[in-house]
Amino acid sequence: MLCDDKAHLLNEYVAAVDHHAVTVSEVAKTGGKGAAFKKALANAEAAREKAEIARLAFKDHAETHGC
Repeated sequence: MLCDDKAHLLNEYVAAVDHHAVTVSEVAKTGGKGAAFKKALANAEAAREKAEIARLAFKDHAETHGC
């Protein structure tokens, strides 16, 4: 059973990964060229970093809290 904090962190992680998937899809739609591509790629990288931060927060909580 997940504690409330762990459940919240898991929800944040899932949302961040879902957002990353959307931003990667936007990169694909640009055709790989121009300013739109560069902007979409930067957005995808920022979303990936946020997802990684959320993953680490979830993992760290599980390891330190023991839940």
